[in-house]
Amino acid sequence: MARLFSPLRGIKIFLNCFSKKLISQYYSVVIVLFFALQICGFIATYLMFAAPRKFRGDFYAAMYDPKWWDGSGLIYGPVFVFQRWLVNYFPEIFTIEFFGFFSILLIALSLIIALVVTTSSRVVLLTCLSAWCLNSFFYYSFSVAAVPELTELLLLMVVWWGLSVKRFSVAAIALTLAILTKLAPIILAPLLLIFFSWIGLFSAVLIGTSLFLLVSIGQKQGLTTSISQFLETKSAEPQPTSEQFLGMSSALARVFGQDPTSNFLFVNRLALIAAISIYLLVLFFSFKLSKVNQIIDHRVRVAYLFILYLGILPILHLNATHRHTFIFLAPVFVGFAFILSHDDNPVRITKFRKLLIVEFFLYSFIPLYTLDLFNFDDFLGIRFGEDPLTTFLYITEPIWICLLLVITLLLYGRTRFLSKSKTNSCS
Repeated sequence: MARLFSPLRGIKIFLNCFSKKLISQYYSVVIVLFFALQICGFIATYLMFAAPRKFRGDFYAAMYDPKWWDGSGLIYGPVFVFQRWLVNYFPEIFTIEFFGFFSILLIALSLIIALVVTTSSRVVLLTCLSAWCLNSFFYYSFSVAAVPELTELLLLMVVWWGLSVKRFSVAAIALTLAILTKLAPIILAPLLLIFFSWIGLFSAVLIGTSLFLLVSIGQKQGLTTSISQFLETKSAEPQPTSEQFLGMSSALARVFGQDPTSNFLFVNRLALIAAISIYLLVLFFSFKLSKVNQIIDHRVRVAYLFILYLGILPILHLNATHRHTFIFLAPVFVGFAFILSHDDNPVRITKFRKLLIVEFFLYSFIPLYTLDLFNFDDFLGIRFGEDPLTTFLYITEPIWICLLLVITLLLYGRTRFLSKSKTNSCS
């Protein structure tokens, strides 16, 4: 036995020494390599995917295809309508290529804010660069010009910054704009109750009302009509044969071996129950945690609550979860690393840091294999467990990695924050 574990122990010591040496002596070189890798990634993505497909995706269809949207009324949110006005008035400037390369700017700005909010050590900074530069979902988002989602992400990063520095009014305004880009970020609204600000509330109401009035006047329709169109949600049926539909219901349909003609009532209900249950659990956990704020550093508490809500965003998109929806998990990994850097329990740090590394690998790199090399329609009708390759594809879908990440966050919060509060209350 000693002969078996001795080489493993030697490898572990080597990796620890190598990582420490890498961070201490080659820190600047590693940072340059990250940015060089990201630039190469964008170039390769453009040449291989974006240019041949001309950035075509949901954004292109909604913005430029009259069969998808003819420009009347309201789609997505007021912010998207304002972008459509720019396209209408300056079509030679605001082309799909413009928005495609504009998405790189949105990615870069969100990275900068993430660095400003979380960089407390070299390890956290490298984690942040990894979450952006080694993230396959960002490159995919660029290839389809996922401007609405990238705009949401940027605004949500501003929310994180505002909450961290106690500029709660800025956070409220940024979250309002994110919600008016697309409705989904409304699930983060409880954060504004936990970190309440009257000025933030009035500012959010004023901005929301003003933008709805402006879009109603511009689209020549009533205010109530604009609001009802904004709140109208259309949930698509599960698409078990499409790699573009990665929500829980579509994933469950694939697990049960269903085809496009199947009855999806069961998987839809199961996915909805699961999503609501997870959200209620996060609500309960976050408000319970808010009662023990006196023993938690403010920035750590903000980071934990923010990434906890952000982590369930792909799950609560339901059937509207697409590949670019998973960009919202990038700040979750960064926030988790930031929280671990402020933990005083070495055993817990080591345990959850290993989990974080494994989950990031499953999150970012596995989809390159499962979503790009294999088509789900090739495995039509094959249930979970009937075939090893199919089973691997099913269990590595991004939605399950997202769920695993949320569970990890909840377990970490329970072991660190709530157990500590119980100890303090008993003493």
